[in-house]
Amino acid sequence: MYLNMERSNGDWFPFRMSIIDQNTGEIVWDNEPLEGHRVKIRSMRQFFDERITKRERITEWKINPKTKVNEKHTNFKELSIEEIKAERDDAYDYAIVGLEGFKDKATRKPLECVREVKLMLMGYDFFERFFNDCQQILDVSSIEMETKEQENFPSGAAI
Repeated sequence: MYLNMERSNGDWFPFRMSIIDQNTGEIVWDNEPLEGHRVKIRSMRQFFDERITKRERITEWKINPKTKVNEKHTNFKELSIEEIKAERDDAYDYAIVGLEGFKDKATRKPLECVREVKLMLMGYDFFERFFNDCQQILDVSSIEMETKEQENFPSGAAI
């Protein structure tokens, strides 16, 4: 297994619409992506790794009821609802780095790839499903399974 350790500025994904099948609850993707519509997305992993290293920690000493020994417990400080929402919005802003083909219905002008537009798009269920699918693809694509690379090794027994 090989891991891709390079930091990416994002990959372009052709935008696909989706719906939820009312009978099965499964996501049903359109067969063809919308022509001219694509989104440049990067993995949120680096964003959250950086946030966690900066997050405040709380250390408490607690007595273990079984051993009666004072033990140190360290946890992250709990975030308020507002802090959680702000961090989520920051993550979306970080992950979506390009938009093509999306236009404002009223003005017919292309939407700029700015924070307010990204958050507005994430408010739509179909876009959130697309975004989550892209995040999963990015996560899996960073791992390449080792294939048969036996060219360098002699076949058969060594004498």
